[in-house]
This record gives sequence, structure tokens and C-alpha cells, in this order.
Amino acid sequence: MLNYLNALKYPITNIKSFVIGALLTLFSILFIPFLLVQGYVVKIIRETNKGSDFMPEWEDWKVLLFDGFFVFAIEVVYLLPSLLLVMTAVLITPQSLASMTTSGATPNLGTPTIVLILLGIVIAFLASIFLPVAIITYALTKEFKSAIDVVTIIKIVLMNPLNYILNLIISAIMMSIFLIMAIITSFLLLPLLFYPVVITFRILSGWFTESP
Repeated sequence: MLNYLNALKYPITNIKSFVIGALLTLFSILFIPFLLVQGYVVKIIRETNKGSDFMPEWEDWKVLLFDGFFVFAIEVVYLLPSLLLVMTAVLITPQSLASMTTSGATPNLGTPTIVLILLGIVIAFLASIFLPVAIITYALTKEFKSAIDVVTIIKIVLMNPLNYILNLIISAIMMSIFLIMAIITSFLLLPLLFYPVVITFRILSGWFTESP
């Protein structure tokens, strides 16, 4: 059974690694630091699967970049369909959007646009549910194709769906709290967003390992 208290304490089992991750998170607006953080998440998943209770060191930077790039590619695959739907909705209503900008009136978007936007939101929501499992699958199999095998990913989630959704909600709440704190403090606490990221994949990796 998952030990949430141990998961919460996990980031401070290696203060040096946590500080490095927090600093890279601060500069994640740049592509390379972003990839490094993504790659380190993969390393956390693998170490958790091996039974380690300590944050790993920041080593093998080329491997971190390599894994981070593939995690980014997985995220693109899962989130691109919803983005394309929303972009299509915007493109088919240029006049309505222009009128809203100039007059301040509420535009008449039309049924096709509304349907596309709603469909995009639904797909993005579903993608956000299955994406963590896809990342964990890549981390443990080291195969990109396994991570984008949506049918298999769905089957994995359905093996223990209630427990997974509960862990996902807990992780989302923690991320929201830290994000709100960062906004309130004018993003001074932005580096600490690394904490809920680590906790999220520590918890979900534990769920994955314990699933039948």
C-alpha cells in the first residue's frame, strides 16, 4: 500500500538533488532545463520501481536530455489533437473574434466552433488523465511506441481505476496549491513547483508498481 507520508518526505531525502531540480524548474521556460527536468522525472520513476526511497543524483545529463526529449514527444502526441481542434475553431471564426475585439460584444461563435472547442477540452482532459501512465510506461519500457499505445495505456488505468484517479486528484490538488502560492508571491516560489512534480510521479509510480 502506498505510504503518502513517505512520498511527501521523498524530495527532502536528497536536498542537493532537490535544489538542482528547483533551479532548473525556475528556468524551465528555456527548452534545455525543461527537458532535463522531464528526464529527471523518468529517473525518479525508474528508481521508485527498483524500490529506492531516496531521490537520485543528477547524473548522466545526456541520458536525462534524451529521456526528457521523448517525454516531451509523448506529451505532444497526447495533447496535440486537442490543440488542433481549438486552433481549427479559432480559424473558422475570424470575423466573430475580430468583432469581439473591436466592439467588445460577445461574438456569435456558431455551433461548429462551440462543438470543436468543447471536443478539444474533453480530449485535453482525457489526455491529462492518461498522460502520466504513458510517461511511466516509457520510463520502465524505454520504448516510445509503448507510451503512445493508447489502448494499452487505457487498459493499465482500468486495472485499478479508482485508486489511480484518487492519486491523480491528490497530485492535482498539491500542484494547484503550489501554483497558487507561486502566483500570490509574484512567482517567487515558482522553483518549488518541482516539489509537487516529484511527489506526483513518486505516488503514481508506486501505484503503477503495485497494480496487478
